[in-house]
Amino acid sequence: MAGSLIEMPVNGASDWSNFVTITQQSYKAMIFVSLTEWDTTTAPQLEGGSRVVIDGAMYQFTSDETITGLAGIANSTEFYIKVVPAGASCTVVATTDAPTWSADKGGWYDGSHRYIGGMYKNESGNYVNKWLYQTNRQNHVKTSQQISKKIVNIGIWDMENTSAIVRTSDDIGVSIKRIRDLSIKINNDHADDSTYGYFSDLTLHKVTEDRPAGEFYIYIGSTTPSTLDYIQMNRRLGGHFWSAAYDSTGINRGNMNITYVDLST
Repeated sequence: MAGSLIEMPVNGASDWSNFVTITQQSYKAMIFVSLTEWDTTTAPQLEGGSRVVIDGAMYQFTSDETITGLAGIANSTEFYIKVVPAGASCTVVATTDAPTWSADKGGWYDGSHRYIGGMYKNESGNYVNKWLYQTNRQNHVKTSQQISKKIVNIGIWDMENTSAIVRTSDDIGVSIKRIRDLSIKINNDHADDSTYGYFSDLTLHKVTEDRPAGEFYIYIGSTTPSTLDYIQMNRRLGGHFWSAAYDSTGINRGNMNITYVDLST
């Protein structure tokens, strides 16, 4: 079905009806909001001067508004901020319940509650990575994120007799979902040999001519739908690493070099 033009008013009742329609359609998705403490780790408030339209009704905040429910958000949790109308007034509330997009209302909603943004409460109870929704349909606009790196030992891996190993978030100390880049260093039993790769859903690595592509690969796996739970590292059957030179169970087999989004600061 094609869109239709709403004509601007000239004269007559129908023209002014069009004007009212244009006005309503123009502002129904409006959201002009900001947060205090944007660049700190302190709990923010909705900043005075913010305005938001909810189900066609406009609400304004003439002074900074406290966000209720922050104390009930557990550490190490991402959460949302929503505006909850109640007749002629409204409150601002923290919640872990996710919204859905309403094309008719032009915003992110849960029932009559309009969502305006969110943030992360890290393991220290600080409020970081604050972000706000825009009026168009996109997930969110986030502040710049802190990128960190760490090196984690692979641990024991007899590559001759075990084709693959798994390392979970608990093993590496980083949520798999936060990983942005990953390289692997593999040592032989004398710790003088290595190969490298990078994070992908299925990555093949060619190191030298005597080690063709497919000798070693990495992928991210899951035990439940829509969940990234672990990194799995595999070596090819009959390949370079299927060897007594890689069968020790008394050494660290190598390292995982991990680049990840750091939500701790």
